[in-house]
Amino acid sequence: MNVFKRGVPMLKFSAETIVAASAMQPCMFRAASGDLLACGVCWHYQNDGKLIYGEKYRYPGMARWLVSHDQGNSWQEVQYVGETGHGQDVVVSGIELPDGRYLLYEMYTLPTDKAGHFMARLWIAQNGFRNIEGPIGAPISVPEAVPNCDDNGGQNVGGPCLWRSIVQLPSGDLLATAYGRFRGDDTPVDHMPSSKKCRCFLIISRDEGHSWKYLSTIAVDPTVGEEGFNETTMVRVNHGVNTGRLLCHMRTGSLGGVIYRAMSKDDGKTWSTPEPLDARGVDPCLTELSDGTLAFSFGTRLGDRKVSGWKHGNKIMFSHDGGDTWSEPIEVPYQSKAPGVYQNPCYLDTSYTSLLELAPGKLLLAYDIGSTGKRGPLNPNYMACCKIDVEMRQTGSLT
Repeated sequence: MNVFKRGVPMLKFSAETIVAASAMQPCMFRAASGDLLACGVCWHYQNDGKLIYGEKYRYPGMARWLVSHDQGNSWQEVQYVGETGHGQDVVVSGIELPDGRYLLYEMYTLPTDKAGHFMARLWIAQNGFRNIEGPIGAPISVPEAVPNCDDNGGQNVGGPCLWRSIVQLPSGDLLATAYGRFRGDDTPVDHMPSSKKCRCFLIISRDEGHSWKYLSTIAVDPTVGEEGFNETTMVRVNHGVNTGRLLCHMRTGSLGGVIYRAMSKDDGKTWSTPEPLDARGVDPCLTELSDGTLAFSFGTRLGDRKVSGWKHGNKIMFSHDGGDTWSEPIEVPYQSKAPGVYQNPCYLDTSYTSLLELAPGKLLLAYDIGSTGKRGPLNPNYMACCKIDVEMRQTGSLT
């Protein structure tokens, strides 16, 4: 299937590959060896259909870790040591160090007995994710942060959330994106007053990811969006006139929320004023391709909360100038053959995606089909991926 619009690349999508049944909201990692790790979430339910929440994080999902040694053609469950309880072991952020160690962090942190100090859990993978050690504690110091993140439907999930991106500076220091609440961040979320609007901020590690401390706030504004700023993705631009720029994209709402961006020219010490992009959705994912092009995936949820039939869809955009300008969004075609999956548009997907480059001109996009609602014949849940051949063109006729 081809998608070609004036000023944007031509994309050819492969057939869908199932990554894991009964799993949603994928996040992928790629080692220099080419091996892949995918982490998703499987929801469990009581007999009355209500979600089962974990005691530690108040999060309903249980982690699924899967590895592929053949460029995403097949996937197998990963053996690792974890607590395997509800809300535990859900990995969303990671980075490969130059010596081949891959650092993987659980998304939620826990408060300690000292105000402003939290504990993350860290796994260290090697040999193409074949050997995974941990978890070990990784302390995080964010003096103004409060322990109640109020994420996931108004549930208290502990401390700040480590989300999506870790980059390494030329100095060797690591920067990671996070979101949560600081003292005074008490503005209610528009559609769920029991939750409070968040901010996005940056933490830094100078000891290869074993401990972290607060560096700067990327974005905070209680007047923006349904939820404030959350679900941050970040790249460090390595090509062109904007080399060295840090670029962040951020979610601001669950349904029709505008995605915002902010940029830093000084390794994250200060940030530009957040500005809206021509994109609406959740869980943005940024990646820089080997030729310097930036690719950006996200999922849309458009509609009215009081009316069923929201419009869902996953999209990809491209930038050739380090994030200054972006192409039109290209919609990812749905390929699901699961019975009934299209009969209720609310159940198409959760709109969470993960995008990475397999090789020059070839991307891998992970997404899900179904919803977090109770599964049934008309609501199958699974995590999938497809390969995308990219042909960069700046002009051309519409086809």
